[in-house]
Amino acid sequence: MATTTSARPFISRALLRIAGPAAIYLLATVLSRAASILLIPLYTRSLSLSDYGDYALAQTLVNLGAAPISLGMSAAVIRFYFEKGDVAVSRARAGSAARWLVLLVIGLVAAIALGIVATRPADSHGLYGRWELLCMTWSAGGYAIGWIPGLYFRNAQRPVLAACFQLGEFFVTLAAGLLMVLVLGRGLRGAIEATALAASVLAAASIVYILTSMKGPLDTRTLREALRFSLPFVPHTAGNQIQLVTDRWTLKLTGYGEALGGYSIASQLTTPISMIISSWNDAASPMIGEAYRQDGMQGIASRYGRFQRSFPLVALAAGIAVCVALPILSQLVAPAFRGALWIVPFFCASFVVESLYYPNSVVL
Repeated sequence: MATTTSARPFISRALLRIAGPAAIYLLATVLSRAASILLIPLYTRSLSLSDYGDYALAQTLVNLGAAPISLGMSAAVIRFYFEKGDVAVSRARAGSAARWLVLLVIGLVAAIALGIVATRPADSHGLYGRWELLCMTWSAGGYAIGWIPGLYFRNAQRPVLAACFQLGEFFVTLAAGLLMVLVLGRGLRGAIEATALAASVLAAASIVYILTSMKGPLDTRTLREALRFSLPFVPHTAGNQIQLVTDRWTLKLTGYGEALGGYSIASQLTTPISMIISSWNDAASPMIGEAYRQDGMQGIASRYGRFQRSFPLVALAAGIAVCVALPILSQLVAPAFRGALWIVPFFCASFVVESLYYPNSVVL
């Protein structure tokens, strides 16, 4: 009994330590993704059901392409940060991996762009148009670079600075969408261009930060070590993304393009759940990293049970909140999209199961 009682203050302090940064990350994540939610009324009124479905598919291609284009190097940035007992050495190795990531992404984006130009006609349009595919490719590369400063700040447990980058993402995403779709009226092409424009701004800011603040030598030994660690994550991440987008592509390829638009909106309205789970993960994961730095796998084992159990509880609470707020959320979309919202509770339930991915992924 004495052991259990003495453990309670420690657990309480740990939860409070997580909850504070988690609240900051949640606010920042809400802001960064709120732009896409705020654009829902504009996009659903400017695009047809079919066009909105194609826009959703374009987003899946961007998300699917980010890991292969970066060769999974963001995983090496995280690992290197916690690998050594000397924090300065760890930060230098993480900085070196980040610089290599920038060079690799730029090179691969250029190579893919040349392939697109060589194989797609200049006058092609729509989801498979030359210009649209080029925009998606650069978006994937831009986000692969743009996420690095936020990852670095989360590792350093500096949530306010990480939040500043996400706040910037909110402004550029919202401004790009308003410019391309509302002001210029470019429809589906403009929505895809807006993604590329936002990714470009984020990538430029991140490159400046990586070059000026993430110091680390561009030695080939670090590159080899980083690739040896990160490349196995590429099929893993790609597999996860394919699981997430198979439903949308199945609808598209079987002739249900209009149904895809409503289905995508229903999925998008559950974004707050993933925001909350992601924010909790951002706040809690560095503690596991520090436990590994101090005590190795034994340190992780001693904390893992509480760490894992917290995720489905957070997802369940968020899902209930979304279902309660559904009558309000439904007012964000155009009337033609509302008939698909009955599936939102099913999405919410799936997040509770999916939340168990995060703690296992952190340890792996």
